[in-house]
Amino acid sequence: MGTPARYYSSTAVRTTLAASVSSTDVEVIVASSTNFPSQYPFTLILEKDSANEEIVTVTGLVGASLVVTRGFDGTSARAHSAGTSVEHGVSAKDFTDFRTHEAASNGVHDIGAGAAVVGTTTTQSLTNKTLGGNLAAGGFRVTGLADPASAQDAATKNFVETGVTSQLTLAEAAKTAAVAARVAAELAETNAETAEVNAETAQVAAEAAQAAAEIAESNAETAETGAAVSASSSSSSATAAAGSASTASTQASNAATSASNAASSAAAAASSDSAAGASESAAATSASNAAASESAAGTSETNAASSASAASTSASNASTSEGNAASSASTAATSESNTAASEAAAATSEVNAAASETAAATSESNAATSASGAAASASAASSSSVDSANSAAAAATALDSFDDRYLGSKSVAPTLDNDGDALLQGALFYLNTGSSEVIGMYVFDGAGWLKASAASVASIVTYEYTATAAQTVFSGVDDNAVSMSFTAGLIQVFLNGVLLNPGDDYTTGVNSVTLASGAAVSDTLTVVAFASFNVANTYTIAEADAAIASATAGLGGATGGGADQVFYENDVAVTTDYTISTDKNAMSAGPVEIEATATITIPSGSVWSVV
Repeated sequence: MGTPARYYSSTAVRTTLAASVSSTDVEVIVASSTNFPSQYPFTLILEKDSANEEIVTVTGLVGASLVVTRGFDGTSARAHSAGTSVEHGVSAKDFTDFRTHEAASNGVHDIGAGAAVVGTTTTQSLTNKTLGGNLAAGGFRVTGLADPASAQDAATKNFVETGVTSQLTLAEAAKTAAVAARVAAELAETNAETAEVNAETAQVAAEAAQAAAEIAESNAETAETGAAVSASSSSSSATAAAGSASTASTQASNAATSASNAASSAAAAASSDSAAGASESAAATSASNAAASESAAGTSETNAASSASAASTSASNASTSEGNAASSASTAATSESNTAASEAAAATSEVNAAASETAAATSESNAATSASGAAASASAASSSSVDSANSAAAAATALDSFDDRYLGSKSVAPTLDNDGDALLQGALFYLNTGSSEVIGMYVFDGAGWLKASAASVASIVTYEYTATAAQTVFSGVDDNAVSMSFTAGLIQVFLNGVLLNPGDDYTTGVNSVTLASGAAVSDTLTVVAFASFNVANTYTIAEADAAIASATAGLGGATGGGADQVFYENDVAVTTDYTISTDKNAMSAGPVEIEATATITIPSGSVWSVV
């Protein structure tokens, strides 16, 4: 820092020369140097407000003598006698330097020759500036920032909100997909149950078919028995016919006729047996026909007896009886053939029933397998749904944590967070109403809200007032139409260029300065206000990335074409050690290979799902 041109004291005591001086002396001795500045140079005025007034510059101290430069600031070196008044003060040079400094645009404030002064309201481009400490914004914003590129770049409000919104969209999509998977699993389970019911129904139908086949077989056996009885009856009829022929010894042909009638009766019984062979209803019909055949055989037997009786009286009746016997034999043969066919059909029906039963058993086994697979699918889908729900719940928890810390844009300072809970230390919100001095980002320090952003406005503001007679209070709009605003303890007050001492010469109120003694008409009161600012609570890109990662942990990284956000991506190999956070679940799209040098630690109660 540079050295001031002169030093000042607001409490220096007026004194006198202890010894006379000539116009060429360069040392003077004063009666008292109480509260004179302790550093050099400073100004003394000899015989102030007289024709012999002389201003000298004190440049050092030799013993009790002050080393001076005579005739300073347009005055002339003069001889002064002992007892001449001496006082510390300011001269036109001080005010001239002050005004010259105000007008200077470079080469001031020890910033280097040719270096430009940074104006409070002037539009300028700053380069090669490095902050040596925290940057306090004094209630203002830093505007026009580019999106961060390096790890320690400040993250803009838009950058953070865009990142969080994107990840929340992915989380909602994942949640929707999980719900759809659960619905599909429930539908698969319902379909499996339906298949099982259908299989049971098929088994019942097969059992019914088997029972029907057994009944048909039983009916066929009954029909066969009936046919055998009919054949036996036909044989008896033939024997009786032969007896009739023997009795009618007058004509041998009558016996042949009687045998022929018996054969016809047997053929009729066989034809009756044939109807029972086709199916269950055919077997019943065959049984009925067999009964009819049996009745016909009885009739034939009666006819044979009648024929034998008539043979003795008429050869013509014997010839007729012979034709009837042949017809009866043919009928019996047909009935025997039909019985064999009925047995074959019954056997085929039994085989078909057994095959139907086997098929039903196979269908039941397949249905059970399908039900088991569907149950496993439902279980897997349920597990996937639970994992997805857990992931969505974790993302929601992280979002709630972020929402508790960044409260968003507000018109008034909040007293509770967005959930109605107590404010967290370090919480942020953006005040969007009020004057430009109050609009901006605020941080909660545990007791109240503090401005946490800076804007491209002045950090040093000068206010100038022209006093009226005996005026003590200065506030409001100054000579340059600027309303005074400052932070207590961060101002300097000058009256006619002389720095005033706080507490002794003036006191402060809310944006007001009160002099201990009233100013004179046209006195100039200058107030220099300083604004401190600090951006220590601004997110760096690394902190913003961490916040986003925490809010959207496990949501993947890929987006898609255009504005699509449909893919979830993760690496296919774990190459370094990783520990899942306590009370958190993790999910990966498999397969995932864990290399031999890597270890994954899963805390108790946590789950890592690879789907």
